[in-house]
Amino acid sequence: MIAALFLALTTLISGIVHDSSGGVVAGAAVVVRVGSAPEIRVMTGPDGRFTVDTSASGDVIVTVLAGGFAERVEHVIDPSKALDLVLVPASLFETITVTPTRSAQRLGDVPASVSVVTKEAIQSSPAL
Repeated sequence: MIAALFLALTTLISGIVHDSSGGVVAGAAVVVRVGSAPEIRVMTGPDGRFTVDTSASGDVIVTVLAGGFAERVEHVIDPSKALDLVLVPASLFETITVTPTRSAQRLGDVPASVSVVTKEAIQSSPAL
């Protein structure tokens, strides 16, 4: 009887994480916040799936973090339905300067040829 009561009070939140091409994202960090309860962190398995059991009640917010992808935040309306979370590649927000020295140098002070590669050129490149 007590086990049945406990199962009635728990919420099972599950889903799959994949990229925009449909490939699963294994090893992504999934952070689940339910109401004011402490957050629960799990990792996706090799099949991109995750499952979280919680006895807390309230609004459910699921955040997914994975290297190379933008953070995904999902407000869950119906926790009983499996989530299908699609991650998009992270965008470049800053300019990165690579120099052959141990310290930063101004572009005019570099004694070698310099190539400036723009964000657009990197995005249009077929390299990964």
